[in-house]
Parts: sequence; C-alpha cells; structure tokens
Amino acid sequence: MNITAISTINNFPKTLPLITKREIDVLQLVALGRSSAEIAPLLFISKETVKSHRKNMRRKLNACNAASLVRAAFEIGVLPVSNQTKDKF
Repeated sequence: MNITAISTINNFPKTLPLITKREIDVLQLVALGRSSAEIAPLLFISKETVKSHRKNMRRKLNACNAASLVRAAFEIGVLPVSNQTKDKF
C-alpha cells in the first residue's frame, strides 16, 4: 500500500512522493521515540533496512532529522493524532 499526499505547506513539494506501508510502520515507531536498533526486531528487518527507510522518508518529506520527519508526517496526515499507535507496539 502506498500513500500519496497533497501538501499546501510551503516546505513540501506540491505532490509528495509515495510513502510505503513499511515506511509508515517505521515512522509510527520513530514517533514513539524508538531507535533503529529497537525498531528492527519489532518489524523483523535489519537495522540497516530501518535506516534506509528513515533516510528515504527524510528525503521524500524534506526532513533533516527524526523530529522534523514526525512533524511532517503529522502535518500531511500520514500519522494520525491519537493514542492508537502506542497500542500497536
């Protein structure tokens, strides 16, 4: 599953690149403050794969670090504003 978002925020391109389901899984855990080393075993992937997902999302969302990545995801609606994410993991 891929998600495309239309952005009206000046920092983002008009149409954002696709964010994959797996990238969203990683992003949810980043939003909970998890490190790449903590995320990897939870998703049954390597730490390097987690780092690649994070790097790709930072590029797609023009984010320079984890905090700006999470902020961008909330702003474009990729991450919901709720406690449901915490219950997933």
